[in-house]
Parts: sequence; structure tokens; C-alpha cells
Amino acid sequence: MIRVHRGNFLYTLNSIRQSLFAYLESELARQGIRGIAPSHGDILHILDKKGTLHLHDLTELSLKDKSTITTVISRLEENGYVTRIRDSSDKRRVNIQVTAKAKTIKPVLEKISDKMNSQLFEGLSAEEKNTLFKLMTRISHNVDKL
Repeated sequence: MIRVHRGNFLYTLNSIRQSLFAYLESELARQGIRGIAPSHGDILHILDKKGTLHLHDLTELSLKDKSTITTVISRLEENGYVTRIRDSSDKRRVNIQVTAKAKTIKPVLEKISDKMNSQLFEGLSAEEKNTLFKLMTRISHNVDKL
């Protein structure tokens, strides 16, 4: 187990992220789900929660740049998880929505996510989790100031 301190904090965060992505990739493969990378999950989640969105809105909600979102949307569209729809009032405007295929894998994605969250916080009391979330929120605000 890594003892986290100021000198290895960023390394530890990255290590946790890499481990979670590796787990997610293996679980998706085990479930036979293809064409979704771990970094695509937030896009599918946002679209599922918010419904059909314009590319600009999706960019803002995901905190990713437009070129990244465009690439992710193209890959998800190629694999049948999202579709692009021209706005009827403005043909230049493209909206994105999840497909039936994406909706069918939602329960599997939720189950994997629940298992990851359960494992992440195993052995932590409610008070410890609340403290962690408060501290991470403060750190996130500090990063926003950079």
C-alpha cells in the first residue's frame, strides 16, 4: 500500500485512475461490451441524464475540449452508442443523443460503477467519506484557480 503524502499525491491520483480504468476495461471486455473506452463513460452518463444535447453543451458539461468531444462522439457513433441529429430549426447545429444500444448496456455500466465505488470506499466510515469529499472539493476548487 502506498502511503500518500505531498510528494506523491499527484502520482497516487494518477495511479488510482489508471487502476480503475484497467478494471473498467477488463469488466467491459468480460461483459462483451466493445467500442467504449473508460473515458467515454462520462459522455454517455451526461447524455443519459440530460437527454439530447448540442455538441457545445456536451463540451461544457463534460469539461472536455471540443476536439476531444468530437473524437469521442465519432467513436461512440461508429459503435452505435450515440447518434447525431441535425437541429430542425438550424441545420448547422448538430445534437447528440444516446441510442437504444447505449440504453441496453446502462445496467451493466451501473453495476460495474457500483462495484468500483463499493471497493473504493470499503472500510471507510460515513464521516471519513464526508471528510474525503470535502477535502477533494477544496482541492478541486484550488485547481480551478490555476
